[in-house]
Amino acid sequence: MLQKHKYKVLPARSCYACGSDKTYVRRDGRANWYTNKPTNLFLCAKCYQRENNRSSQSHHTRRIVFRLLGKGKRIQLEHNPRTGQCQFCGLEIGDSYLNCKGKKAIVKLTQIHHFAYHPDDPLKDTIELCGHCHGKESYRLGQLTGLVKGWRRR
Repeated sequence: MLQKHKYKVLPARSCYACGSDKTYVRRDGRANWYTNKPTNLFLCAKCYQRENNRSSQSHHTRRIVFRLLGKGKRIQLEHNPRTGQCQFCGLEIGDSYLNCKGKKAIVKLTQIHHFAYHPDDPLKDTIELCGHCHGKESYRLGQLTGLVKGWRRR
């Protein structure tokens, strides 16, 4: 059986891994076959995905759990340094509090606050604060003077 191709007629294909003559068909009606370059044999879409996932997983031996962004640099850590509790007011994620407008609000996340930045140890001189305490502490230390990128006075 011959399949029509845009430029030339190709013989019917079969997957060399599973022996199937069926593969995923794209929206435009073309069959999705993958070529093994050294042997010029074909893989169906299912076997190609299976082989691709297996080979990509072997490269990732170290699992990155947490990324920390500070001073425009992204640092990858193997453990999450956050506990989910503000070290100033003691509120945890999910607790409610009164915000600056006097309305009830819920702590959705905590933030890492740096008293001083150390390029060799990014977690040195850091504490975990809720968003409300983080703003107050940054203002108290003079870090919100309008020179901080992305901050503007309302």
